[in-house]
Amino acid sequence: MKKSFKKRIALLFLPLITMGAFTLTNDSGQITGSVFLTKGESFPVIVEYFDIQVSDPIDGVRTVDVSIPIKRITTENWMRDAHMRLSIFDNKYKTITFTAKTGYELKEGSVLLDGILTINGIEKSHHLDLFLLKDKQGLSVKGTTEVSLENYGIKAPGMGPMKVKDKVKIELEIHIPQNKIWS
Repeated sequence: MKKSFKKRIALLFLPLITMGAFTLTNDSGQITGSVFLTKGESFPVIVEYFDIQVSDPIDGVRTVDVSIPIKRITTENWMRDAHMRLSIFDNKYKTITFTAKTGYELKEGSVLLDGILTINGIEKSHHLDLFLLKDKQGLSVKGTTEVSLENYGIKAPGMGPMKVKDKVKIELEIHIPQNKIWS
């Protein structure tokens, strides 16, 4: 009888335990991108720091807020980085943000986040396809997306015939530790 009672209590509280809010940073994974030039070459774009806030659910819906400081984005070339920060991004806006609401649970499977991506103060709807995979340490979250520079008022940078293509491919791989899921 004691085991049955404990199982009922566990079943009652387990969904509540898995619902906690949590924060993820660059210690939890990486966000990288690839910029392609019209001549076929490419170079990396690396997010050195990011902050992801996942809220407690309210009526089964969580809010996901992602913040990326522009000064913490690098292309691994100081001249490109300086050009990017001075010419491409509007200095009034210090961060790139993505905000979405989701009713998905933190479990294995595909997740589509429909949210708002804000770059240079311009807000646009953006879809992020993610795949969550459970492992011994928690959940691995992987996804790819493309961002159009033109949609955010960014003219394709470049010199002479070397121009950046409009679409930037972004890949993310984040790990949600078990203690965050069960907090």
